[in-house]
Amino acid sequence: MPQTPAIDEGMPAERTLLSWRRTTLTLSIACFALARLAFSESVLLAELLIALALVGIVAVVINSARHYKGARGASGTSTFAVATTAFSLGVIEIILMIRE
Repeated sequence: MPQTPAIDEGMPAERTLLSWRRTTLTLSIACFALARLAFSESVLLAELLIALALVGIVAVVINSARHYKGARGASGTSTFAVATTAFSLGVIEIILMIRE
């Protein structure tokens, strides 16, 4: 009599959590690299970018951890926040590069 393998319900949620953590790490590296680029233009702009990075990192980590601990079906808020932040950073970087 063949045994059916047990289905692990926690693995997809854990993979999603790890994926969000990698995305957050990548976004934070991009923010800090952009802040370094902006530092030559304006200290205030660099500080604003660092603050944006920190707020984004904290928001995504908290939201992804909350979904991992039991909430089913993400609302898409994290995805929208990360996409908007990445788009904004790209626009700022293009502006800074054109101004040089």
